[in-house]
Amino acid sequence: MKGRAPRLRIEGARLQVANHSSDRRTHGHCPAQDRDPPAPRREDAPEATSGRVRSDAGAASAAADLQLTANLIHELRTPLNAIIGFADVLQNEVFGELPHPKCREYVGDILESSRHLLALVNEILDLSRADAGRLELSEAVVDIATTIRSCTKMIAPSAGQRGIELSTALAPDLPRLYGDERRLRQILINLLANAVKFTPRGGEVLLTADREPEAGLFVSVLDTGIGMQATDLPIAFAPFGRIEPAPHGGDEGTGLGLPLAKRLLEAHGGRLEVLSSPGQGTIMVAHFPADRVVA
Repeated sequence: MKGRAPRLRIEGARLQVANHSSDRRTHGHCPAQDRDPPAPRREDAPEATSGRVRSDAGAASAAADLQLTANLIHELRTPLNAIIGFADVLQNEVFGELPHPKCREYVGDILESSRHLLALVNEILDLSRADAGRLELSEAVVDIATTIRSCTKMIAPSAGQRGIELSTALAPDLPRLYGDERRLRQILINLLANAVKFTPRGGEVLLTADREPEAGLFVSVLDTGIGMQATDLPIAFAPFGRIEPAPHGGDEGTGLGLPLAKRLLEAHGGRLEVLSSPGQGTIMVAHFPADRVVA
């Protein structure tokens, strides 16, 4: 499978997920964009001015929405961090033993719920920043093979509980990537978690990674789950979108994992490709451009 994205035996059409915004880096030749645009006619000037006004108003509105979201999330994170801190103190019995075993169980539930809610509000903020074009990357050279193995270990317990076989197939000479390691982890974990969630007991999830023929790098997540139709894509990649029916009794989730993974991949100049068919499974391929690959 070296040098090209692997393919499951899925009888279905390839589904290309469009980039979320037009200001992302693009790769490849587009003849229509190479030609000089025609000079605007004089009577078009008012329309052009009106378009700029609408564009400026849209940017101002997006900035205002982002600020409102950031302020709201700050107000949520402050008490959540306090709850997590105090619950952690109780769970570790720093000031003495808890009076009843049920207390320890309840404290554990408080910790788990609070951390889940904190992760959710952080994802909402990340998505808002990405939509406003203000997502900042802390970039460095990343050993993507090590990152993949680490993410797979994190998802393995969930896959095991569902009776799903989770495995990896990485090229032995997999190059490093230049990017934000924390964001790359988010991409991988969200893609893996989504595959596990939509795969029934006894199914398989396989993560592969290798060089692209065009000198880039791909990471693919293949599953034998319920699959999707082309009409499901807009729902799957919309914030808080959920595809019916529910995945084999699994948790509903928040509907933020795939949209956020896509936005973070685009922030790295990459693109997400999807191949899926109902009842047969799904392949999601994260393509990273050549300028992200470190020899």
